[in-house]
Amino acid sequence: MKRLIQFILMTLLGLILSRGVHALPFYAAHQHSVISTQPSAVSHQHSTISTDLLALNNSEQNATVSKTQQQAGSTKHYLLLEKGKQYYDAGQYSDAARVLQQAAQAYQATGDILNQAQALCLLSLVTQQLGEWDKAQAAIDSSLSLLETVSRGGEGVLAKVLNTQGRLQLVQGNAEAALNTWQNAEALYAKANDRVGVLGSQINQAQAMQSLGLYRRAKKLLTQVRQTLLAQPDSPLKAIGLHNLGNVFRQAGDLKQSKQTLTKSWTVAQRIKSPESQSQVLLSLGNTERALATRAKDLNNNKAFQQHIQEAITHYQQAAATTTSPITQIQAQLNQLSLLIETDQEKSVQALLPQIQTLLTKLPSSRASVYAHVNFAQSLIKIRNRKLRTQITKPIPTPIPNSQDIAQLLNTAIEQAKTLEDKRAESYALGTLGNWFEQTKDSSNAITFTKSALLIAQGINAPDIAYQWQWQMGRILKAEAEQATKTRNGDSEAVSDLIQNAIAYYTQASNTLTNLRSDLVTLNPDIQFSFREQVEPVYRELVDLLLGSPQPSKDNLKQAREAIEALQLAEIDNFFRDACAKPEKVNIDNLDPTAAVIYPIILKDGLAVILKLPEPDNLRYYIHHNISEAQVDEAVKKFRNFLRRRSTSI
Repeated sequence: MKRLIQFILMTLLGLILSRGVHALPFYAAHQHSVISTQPSAVSHQHSTISTDLLALNNSEQNATVSKTQQQAGSTKHYLLLEKGKQYYDAGQYSDAARVLQQAAQAYQATGDILNQAQALCLLSLVTQQLGEWDKAQAAIDSSLSLLETVSRGGEGVLAKVLNTQGRLQLVQGNAEAALNTWQNAEALYAKANDRVGVLGSQINQAQAMQSLGLYRRAKKLLTQVRQTLLAQPDSPLKAIGLHNLGNVFRQAGDLKQSKQTLTKSWTVAQRIKSPESQSQVLLSLGNTERALATRAKDLNNNKAFQQHIQEAITHYQQAAATTTSPITQIQAQLNQLSLLIETDQEKSVQALLPQIQTLLTKLPSSRASVYAHVNFAQSLIKIRNRKLRTQITKPIPTPIPNSQDIAQLLNTAIEQAKTLEDKRAESYALGTLGNWFEQTKDSSNAITFTKSALLIAQGINAPDIAYQWQWQMGRILKAEAEQATKTRNGDSEAVSDLIQNAIAYYTQASNTLTNLRSDLVTLNPDIQFSFREQVEPVYRELVDLLLGSPQPSKDNLKQAREAIEALQLAEIDNFFRDACAKPEKVNIDNLDPTAAVIYPIILKDGLAVILKLPEPDNLRYYIHHNISEAQVDEAVKKFRNFLRRRSTSI
């Protein structure tokens, strides 16, 4: 016991330092994640043409055609363009791409350069949704080339095309280019005295600034936009602008501003008598209240936590009751359901389930419908898992969700995604089905569907999805290795192969995450992002695998050290999302060549320490088994409190 106490004390200070950021609430890490940890239809409210990219001016971008054709209204070209927009708003992106391509060709045949450029601009927006980046780039390049031939009258169209180009640059990880592009768009809008376009491009610039780590500049710019919007007379554009701005504030971690701005948007929507705007803002208010609840929970403020939870539920209920859109209704009910599950409100959960089941059958095929099916399936999985755990100790008064129902929901989602030719949605649905088989211990099907999902995600260059399936493959193979240890009579070679394959997938996932860094939330609007649930475990589980043997190799120790450093950098990235600077990675060995570095690591069932001594590659490894993470956390808290008391008394 004495040796254990000495071992823990040796590492406590290092643990406090390594977990110091972790001891503080992850405000920004949770503000976008609090809805759920699953693909969600919530984000689809921002994929309609009027609100895409959180920019006011996109409502103008996608509604503008030449005055002559607006007056004619019945021309084939104009109808094609309108049909393409309708498909886009409905989440039917493959059909939208087909029709918009026809519209662009029709305008080309008549020599209408401006409208051809706008059709190509819309086509780029649609193919971005499909993850077809080469086609999206080709469409935007063609649009810009056409506008170079226009001597006058094309400035407004050029500004709108630049907005779409900026979006493409941002989702491809080139935030600096996106910022420059949106600044150019703002200048063109200002020249044309288009206030709506100016505000929209400024909101977009703030998004790029956040991705670049320029949080102070982003917050200052967003505050200016808010003041400008509040000074305008009530209108649908004002309501939409404040709504989008409130969502951006939440993404930036400024929950107070988010709530205030969304409340202003809701007030405007009420005054202009727009029920649909009201319901969408109420949905966003529910999301912000849930983020506030997470923050209160991190601060151990139970009273505030309960208050924000109730506010979120109320907003979701109001959103579902107010809307005339089945999509908004299902979004609100799914968010409400996940929150009720999270807070163990069993009776309310059971009352809501049949409403969602009925509404799902009425949804038209779209990306939002695919995500809704996946979202509901994941909620049912959570209910099922909780009930199975509970029935061990006490009887369950309500039925356990049927396995076949869960599989059917996911199969429906897969079929819809295939029909829509929506690869991103298909990857989500396939991967979630793989996760379901993972949880039911069907490793063969789990591997089959997870690999299919991963291939699709990699094929459309979607690293924000791919890392999830890389991680999932690692978990499945790790579980197989554990099972093989028990059943294959000590076939160490087979177990070793499984572990090495698991490590390979975990390494891929961690590398993908490291490359994404703080862009993860920006690139990933289709799932609700949680750092603690979707990022941290990847690194920790990788380290657990690398240090699984009694005497890890030097290569494994080195990789484990690098994984812990990558996790710490990721924690800092998330912690400083609403602060003043973006941290830069520095090789710790270069700071002081005479210093030793301690890496305390909490494993699944033990406490390990990697000690890096001054000589190159001089790594030492120590471990104490049979210590739970809860025990270590409790020891760290007590030691931290002890240090605080000592410092206070001095």
